[in-house]
This record gives sequence, C-alpha cells and structure tokens, in this order.
Amino acid sequence: MNITSVPFVEYRGFLEAALEFGIDLESGICELIDNAIDAKASTIRLILDKRSGVQHSATGVVHDVIRIFVVDDGHGIPATIEDADTGIEYPGLPFVLSFGGREADIFAADQQRRIGRFGWGLSATVACLAHKTGQGKVWTKQPGDPAWRSCLFHYNTLLESEMALIETSSSPPLIPPDFTTGTIVMIDCVEPDRTRLKPLQQAILKHAGRTYRHRLVNNKTTITISTLTEGNWDNAQHSTVALSDPLCLLPGSREVDLFGQAKQYDRITMRFDGTDDEHELSEFGVIEDPLTSRPAEVHIDVSLTSRAAVEHALFANAEPMDAKAQDRRKENFGFGMKGQGFSFVRDGREIVTNRSQGLYTRHSNFNYMHGEIHFPSCLDHLFGIQQNKSRFGAVESLQEALKTAIEGVLVEVQRDVKAQAHGTSERQAMIDLRPAEASIRAAAPHLPTPAYTLEQKNTGDAARATAKQNLSERILEKQEELIRAVETLALTEDKDERWKDEQTHRITTEMRDLMLQNEQRWQHRAPVRFMPWDDTLPETSAMYEVETRGDEAYIYLRPDHATVNVLHSEDIDQELAVRQSFDLMIGALGYAEHLDCTLEPDNEAMWRTVRENISEAAVRMLAEYGDVLEGGVSQ
Repeated sequence: MNITSVPFVEYRGFLEAALEFGIDLESGICELIDNAIDAKASTIRLILDKRSGVQHSATGVVHDVIRIFVVDDGHGIPATIEDADTGIEYPGLPFVLSFGGREADIFAADQQRRIGRFGWGLSATVACLAHKTGQGKVWTKQPGDPAWRSCLFHYNTLLESEMALIETSSSPPLIPPDFTTGTIVMIDCVEPDRTRLKPLQQAILKHAGRTYRHRLVNNKTTITISTLTEGNWDNAQHSTVALSDPLCLLPGSREVDLFGQAKQYDRITMRFDGTDDEHELSEFGVIEDPLTSRPAEVHIDVSLTSRAAVEHALFANAEPMDAKAQDRRKENFGFGMKGQGFSFVRDGREIVTNRSQGLYTRHSNFNYMHGEIHFPSCLDHLFGIQQNKSRFGAVESLQEALKTAIEGVLVEVQRDVKAQAHGTSERQAMIDLRPAEASIRAAAPHLPTPAYTLEQKNTGDAARATAKQNLSERILEKQEELIRAVETLALTEDKDERWKDEQTHRITTEMRDLMLQNEQRWQHRAPVRFMPWDDTLPETSAMYEVETRGDEAYIYLRPDHATVNVLHSEDIDQELAVRQSFDLMIGALGYAEHLDCTLEPDNEAMWRTVRENISEAAVRMLAEYGDVLEGGVSQ
C-alpha cells in the first residue's frame, strides 16, 4: 500500500487558529454541498446521523455526535495535482484537504475548475466541525481508479505526525447505489451547535433549493437530505431539495407552481470586451473568462409577478387575516419591501439575496419585482468577492454602470405596476376616503362641538345609514360588472381557468375590503365627510360646497374647478404633501362653516361669498405655483 503525505498546515499555531474559523454546522454543510455542486455531480446525498454516548478513543469521554456524510457522484479528485505556483506534483486528496492547496486548478473531465467556492472551504469546514474531539475523513474515486482513496483529519493524529495528511486506499463505509465515482466526506461533530436534525434538514432544504436553483436546472442535479438516528437507515427520513425561484421563471419551482410564470423583461447583457460603450465599461478594458475563452459577460434578468396571482394563491382558501398578517405571509415568499431587490449569482450560485445595493431605491412599486445579476468568477475583483464572503460590494464605477443599465427596465416595471393598479385605484375611489378626513376624525376630541339637538343627531344617523347603504349597493353592482367583464375576456382571449380564478378572486377580495372600509367609515360620527360631487348641487364659481347633515359637515369638491382638477388629477402623486394640505384646509373651512351655520343659520349667504373668494385666490395661487405642483406629477 503506497502512503504519501502532505502537511495539513505548516505549523501547530495555524492548526489551532483553523479550528476557530467560526464555521458552524449549517454553513459547513452548505460548503460541502458547494464542493459537490462544483464537481458537476448529478446526485448529491447529505446524510445526518445523530449518535449518543459515543466514547472518545483517546480520552474515553462520552459525547453526543452528529455524523455528516456528503456523498456525490461527481468526477472525484485526481490522484495527483500540480501546484500552480511551484509546479510540484502532490497526491491529490491530501493536497485538496490541506490549507494552501486552494490555488490549484484541477482538470476533471476536460474541464478546468477550482476546488471549493473560495478556495479553503473543505479544509476549514473539516477543521471547524471535527475540531479537537471529532474526526473528518474524505474518500474519492475517479473513472479508471482501481479503488477508493481516503484521507483522515484527526487532531491528535496530526500532532503526532507533524501535521501530515496521509492518503491510503480504503473503502468508505457508505456508498449509495449506482455510485461508481465521486467524493464522500464524513465528519463527526462532537457536541455540535445544533442538535435537532429536523430543523437542520429543513433549513438546508430551503437554502439549497434557492441557492443552487440554476445549477439544479442546468446540471439536472438532485440533492437528497436524509436524517437518521444511531445509524438506523430503516427509520431514516428522506427529503429531496425542491427548486425555489424568487423570480418565478424556472418551470418546476415552487413559486411557478404556486403563482404561475412571471413576466420576464428583456435580458441586459454587459460585455467586457473593451468596446461596450453602451454600458460604460470601456475603462475596464478586455476581461477574458477563462472558462469560455471569450470576453466576460454580466447578465441582468428582471421579472414581475402578478399581484393577483400571489394573493389568489396565498389567500383564496386561507382563514381571514388582517393586513399585517397578509404582509407577513407574502414576505415569506419574497413579496414586499424586504423581499424585493436583486440577487447576485456567481457562476450559477446565488451568493447575495434581496439587495438594492445602491442600484435603486426601494418602493412599494417594486414589491412584486425580483432581479438577478449573473457574473463569472473572473469578475470577483470587480464585485468585491473575498475568500470568506464577509464583504460584498461592486466597485463604484461598476455599480454606476449597473445602475444605469437597469434604469430602463425599472421604468417598465413601474409602468406595468401602475397598469395593474389602475383598476384597483378606480375602485378605491368609490369609497373616496381621503387621508384628510381620517386626520380630522382623529382630531375630533380636540375640536369645538356645538350642543346638537336630538333631532340633529337623528338626522346625522339617518344620513350615515343612507350613505352606507347606497355605497354598498354600488359596490355589489360594480363587483358583478367586473366579474362579467372577466368572464367575457376569458372567452374572447382564450384565458385559462387559473387566470379566471385569479382575477375573480382579486375582484371579490378588493370588493370585500371596500365593503369593510365602507362599514367602518360610517360606523361613527365624523366632523367632516368628503363626498363625491353631486350634479344636483347649485351652480357656483366656488371650488367646494358645504352641507350640514345633522351633526356632520359634508364637503363636495368641484372636479371641474381648475385647482381641484390639478391637485386631484390621476397624474398627481397620491402622497403629495400639498394635496393633503389642500384637503385639510378645505376640511377646516368646511367645518368652521358648519359650526357657525349650525348656531346662526342666517350666516349661510356670508359663507357662500367666503367660498367664492377663497376659490378665486386658489386660482391665482395655481397660476403662480403651477410649475411647482407639476413636480409632483408621477412619471
């Protein structure tokens, strides 16, 4: 039996430091899966075996141990590897397991690749998880190898052998069926930071399904995670990693199955060929991707998922829940302020998720938008990738180029979001509940209130009941009208049942919410009500009218008045401060008129003149500051 060695580290101090690199159980397992993915494995098995009462061979102390197996059917590790710096050949397995072997380029199946994502993943993972009281062992076999080769990491053994890793020929204790080549990593973790296997299994299933989504699709890789106790395979629980795609574009992903295919915008390609002036990359010169022998490329993909599809999938058959609970549920699937943004995908593996990264400002318009920025490892220096991933961030000039590149597609997204929301805004206008009305209601306890008579209170109650009933009937009529329109469109444009169900659910949900808002609006007295303009109101040059309805003031804003037309145009941002200030001002004037005329009905003529004078002043103000108001028009 041939025995050769490579030092794990150069000296004991480095070994002691390597044990404390801070890799926990979950991140270490993910690092091992990374290596298997890099090895082009078509099948990867993670086996978590919980063992109690294991006696340490040297100390005799009894511990609880979690034994990890990461098994892949990839190309395996070559028998020998040439150090890129020195040109010296070393036995492959010890070299890969050692610190310092990270710079080696390995050729397997005619493809050049690096071991691990950032170079020292295997060695650091084994050292941290096995530590001083556990052990790690790696077996590998390439096509044509006569037998499996192995290498052991064991703290005391390393001290005795002056840090030498020794390669031997031995068969692994576990070889899944049909595995003829590949790599098997086994680590015994003594008293690990996590002891419950099921939550660990679920966390890795979630991580792997999203992180490796492109590798799972492109390489047709299958990852299975099994949990068992005391080596009892009969009671093992096996779960296969399910594809997860926040962009809702990959067929077979849980998101596409739930929400359907999202809209995908045209891919943006940034090419580092020294001549890509469109994206201002000329300063970077030519950067060749060694894996393709062509100029390196960055690809940006953006998608927009239908809000109606999301809400139908998550809430159509769910128990009723308030708005906050709905938002939390949507956030679990990446929809909302926290879930929006761009993922950065390095060589097909997601390394950063949900980042605005200075590329855009988060806004509710982008709650159903997701993006991906794909880049090859040869651009690591521009994207700020470091060995331990503790820092990430593109260099400033590249970040500006990325920001400029995506500006156009963000405009398209906003346009589509507004188109989706147009019908909703139109229906919300039926309620006409303005922020100013809610603000005045909140201030009601601090406002002067006349001593209303019983007759005035009864008149107010009757007016509220009538207004609520009238609007309820309008909402139901509108709902029937919209559902008929969906059914007609489904026939004329050959829409499927899923689309029809989503649209119907969206309409009924919105109308149910409108009914609830209508009920809440009229449940209690409010000092001021903003009401839609009634054509039966008298002709006047004033921009608003005021009516006393028992114990409330009804205010009607004339839509064809120049000032109202500008401030309440559909093109004006709903959140524009001057718009809300205008409504509050009119509300205050209307309530003052209501109070005065409740006590002195003969003052109505005076207030009519006041309304006309104020309206004339508003027209003059509009002429003076119209260009300022245009700054609030949504683009």
